[in-house]
Amino acid sequence: MYVPQAYKTAAALLCLCVIPTAMPVYGEPVSTSSEDRRLVRVGVFDNPPIVAIPTDGEPEGIAIDVIDYVAEREHWHLQYTAAPWDQLLKLLDTGEIDLLVGIAYNQERAQRYRFSRESLLGNWGIVYARPGSGVLSLLDLKGQPVALMRSSTHSKVFARSMDEFGAPFTPVYTDTYPQVLEAVEHGTAKAGVVNRTFGALNASRYDVVETGIVFNPIYIHYAAPKTADPALLQALDR
Repeated sequence: MYVPQAYKTAAALLCLCVIPTAMPVYGEPVSTSSEDRRLVRVGVFDNPPIVAIPTDGEPEGIAIDVIDYVAEREHWHLQYTAAPWDQLLKLLDTGEIDLLVGIAYNQERAQRYRFSRESLLGNWGIVYARPGSGVLSLLDLKGQPVALMRSSTHSKVFARSMDEFGAPFTPVYTDTYPQVLEAVEHGTAKAGVVNRTFGALNASRYDVVETGIVFNPIYIHYAAPKTADPALLQALDR
């Protein structure tokens, strides 16, 4: 089972990326009539250490290790589709993928999708800014541009929290978490919101620091369309 040392370290400490729009597909489809293996289409996005997508290889990381292990036991043939997060949610809505890897559970999403009963890990949102920016609280971001990943639960909760504090801001939307930190580093945004696991492993690559603003504790799961065969998620739970 592939688990890079950096991922092991990050996972141990936290245990409680640029994606092309062409949506590359990894693995050739296999007809279940010709082979005794079930085709399972899996949506992924670059979010290490949960999922990492090398430019010259197939997806890897904590969530991939788990699903690969289950696939071997359940005789699944996995076909990975990589895309920006908001596109993956649309594919899940339309049933064009069977499983989505690394999605946070909340009540709104539970109305749209089936979730695995067991969570993969705990996570939360965190705000990064440039060193010396003086950003210490949400109110310091009133009227400022803030980088957010589209359709992320942390982005939505951050925006709602700013509204509750009466602190309007200018959202700078991106497709990936690496783009969030790049926007902060390059000065396009005053601050940026990512998840804690991504930040712990990747923030040191950018000229950014933690602000101490943390929020939205969540648990990461696998999800399937509402009309999906329950056996897929039941196998992951086992």
